[in-house]
Amino acid sequence: MLDKSAHILENLIKYADPTCLTARYLVAVGDPHYNSAFGKMLARPQDAHLRFSAAETEAVRAVSKVMEERALAEGTGSAGGFAIPITIDPSVILTGSGALNPVRDVSRVLTVGTRE
Repeated sequence: MLDKSAHILENLIKYADPTCLTARYLVAVGDPHYNSAFGKMLARPQDAHLRFSAAETEAVRAVSKVMEERALAEGTGSAGGFAIPITIDPSVILTGSGALNPVRDVSRVLTVGTRE
């Protein structure tokens, strides 16, 4: 499944990203300096920028620039419009109802709702 997800992401970047915005976004949020800056933003959102190193400041600027271009965030950063850093694996893993899951083949699906 991971190989398939990696293939989907690779195709997205190679063939469906003519302006390279997705690729630049992944590079920006994958920067370790952005990861450390993001932690500071979560811990102290009011004054995190005062604790950034020069590299963290540049990493946050790079992410902000790409986010503006992609219009990913609505509102302001103080309202939580920060991109989440990619720290483990930037591959896309399908988990919704379209994902292949062998457990679903042997399971019974029930729709649960409330009665009025």
